[in-house]
Amino acid sequence: MKTLASLLLIILLFSVTRANAEGDLTVPVEEGSFILKDITWRRYGADVELFCELVNNTNKYWSKIRFGVRLLDAAGNELAQDTFAFTAVGKGKTESLLFGPTFTGSTILSNAVKTEFYFRGGKHQTEYSYKMIKPAVNDSLKFQNTAIKIKFSMSTDGDLTFSLQNKTENPIVIDWNKVSFIDISGEAHRVIHEGPTTIPPTARIEDAISPNVEIVPFVAPEASLYIGKTFSVFMPLEINGIVRNYLFTLKITNVED
Repeated sequence: MKTLASLLLIILLFSVTRANAEGDLTVPVEEGSFILKDITWRRYGADVELFCELVNNTNKYWSKIRFGVRLLDAAGNELAQDTFAFTAVGKGKTESLLFGPTFTGSTILSNAVKTEFYFRGGKHQTEYSYKMIKPAVNDSLKFQNTAIKIKFSMSTDGDLTFSLQNKTENPIVIDWNKVSFIDISGEAHRVIHEGPTTIPPTARIEDAISPNVEIVPFVAPEASLYIGKTFSVFMPLEINGIVRNYLFTLKITNVED
């Protein structure tokens, strides 16, 4: 996971003429741009607080983004400055700032004629690419036979999710006490799940494999070391009274941070 502290050297300043009603501002960064929308200041007695929305137009899922703001008077003197942050902003998503910086002073807004916003830095999640290598080899992370059809995917919070369809005319039972996650070092872990789960004939479920360990690090400088590593899910399925053991193995093919 790389930080963007280096961008402090190329801070981008945006000036506006009114401190209590701002227009939308576009903040370009290396990964694309952010848009600060509906920027307003609200009075609470002697205090004023910033409210705005952030649109993530970058190609990353950000776990934290920090902006700075300065209020200046007509002579260019700084009246107040602070830092505010957004967390967990997905690609193409819009998030509201719930708790903005608070400036104390009843005359701040009336004296401020210019507001400067600038990008302070942030962290975005490491993105992994995978392929299934067992029991079939493919990039779509899918497997099917005459009994089941299953597809895996990785959620943004680090869970390995799956969709499992019962292709038979009999119920399929997942005994979660027997399901294991095998990490990249080969160690097996129980998964966190209440069960068992019964899948009716021809029905489909969506669920997650949630072990008590991190499957892959989503914020880690050593993430590139995971390229070529594998992890697996051991999932026994009871089909028409007979237990069939399935081992699904995924390989990390690329890492982008």
